[in-house]
Amino acid sequence: MIGWLCVLILSAAWWPRGRDLHEKRARMTISAVLIGGYLAWSMPNPWLGVYTAVFLTGLFRVPSPVDRLPLTVYPALLIAAVYVLLAPQVTTAWVEPCLWSIVACGVILCAWWAFSLYKGQGTYDTSLTWKGKVFLHLYEHQPRFNVVPKYCCGQGNENFMSALAGAAVAASVGLIVLGQPWAWIATLFCALPCLKTRGFWWQWPQVNQGWGYLLIVGAAAAVCTWPVSVLPVGLALAGLTIWLWRRSPAMWSGRHEMWRYGLMIWRDMGWPGRLIGAGPESWIHIFQRDAENRAPRLSEQKVFATHAHNEFVHELVERGVLGMGAMTGYLVTAMWGLWQGSPEAQAVFVVGAMLIACMMVSFPVSLYHEVAFIEQGDVTGHGMPILNIIALSAVLLTEGVLR
Repeated sequence: MIGWLCVLILSAAWWPRGRDLHEKRARMTISAVLIGGYLAWSMPNPWLGVYTAVFLTGLFRVPSPVDRLPLTVYPALLIAAVYVLLAPQVTTAWVEPCLWSIVACGVILCAWWAFSLYKGQGTYDTSLTWKGKVFLHLYEHQPRFNVVPKYCCGQGNENFMSALAGAAVAASVGLIVLGQPWAWIATLFCALPCLKTRGFWWQWPQVNQGWGYLLIVGAAAAVCTWPVSVLPVGLALAGLTIWLWRRSPAMWSGRHEMWRYGLMIWRDMGWPGRLIGAGPESWIHIFQRDAENRAPRLSEQKVFATHAHNEFVHELVERGVLGMGAMTGYLVTAMWGLWQGSPEAQAVFVVGAMLIACMMVSFPVSLYHEVAFIEQGDVTGHGMPILNIIALSAVLLTEGVLR
């Protein structure tokens, strides 16, 4: 560690000027790489260490590495540092309070959702005050073209709301696995935002992503309670997914095209790109360039392909086969250990199953990113900050219960 620190000091002070970068910018990049390399070496889990190393190697694949530092690299290194510092401290005693914290988020979300149904409109801004001070701010800011009210509860998107509610349901079911009786009531409340995400309160709810999350949580609880059911439950979920993929393409909101677009990007890269990806934050820049040049592979996805809406496809493009393989290896080994572990481990398994389901159709572990719509000129922001924290907590709890 002392040797690594000495290298960092010398490199930060005397790193030579790069060919296309100013001296200070080159030092910022090499400092981030060295700090990240130390974090990768210190990772308690080797899969995450390999993933971090591939993530940093991708900086040498982008035109201007220093431009990727503020929004992607620095936050990623901060999360990695929190993991390295806290992972050795986490024990099974952390499981119940952390799960109850996630459940509390779901209960607040349910109250917000109920208020949205009561308002029955797509846009409102209400502050609840007491003695002249605001103690709760509820709002819905929906685009003007949304005729039918959609309930986002401050999450920016109805699917984000469903993901947060699904995580709360998973946490409450995990508490049921641990024998917490009040968790049954919490499960009912947290599930409500998953059941109905749009329409007026008297209208029958439409199928949405939240229904899928509830199904996954139920399946995860079933395989924990009856391990022999893992094969039939897995086959049933796979069959249902394939059937919906073929018979109800509208339910996937263009994900067919988005995922195909990402696979085409990966295919069109050379072998270094296929191996380690195009680098951090590269998807957005590739998308912008393709939209401006009207690239044939972009097809009609000039708006929604700002992100892959699938963490595995996104990783394949930005981190290549090595990065996606490291992430997949971590998930498989962690979930296998949790499923076979103690009740605390199985409680975390339920939360992990829901997060993986969200990873398949959204972006709960990607950091914040934004891009300007080429035709409309508007700027859209993506990312799920609260799911980033819940995913980090799930990883930390996994370390604690499997140690």
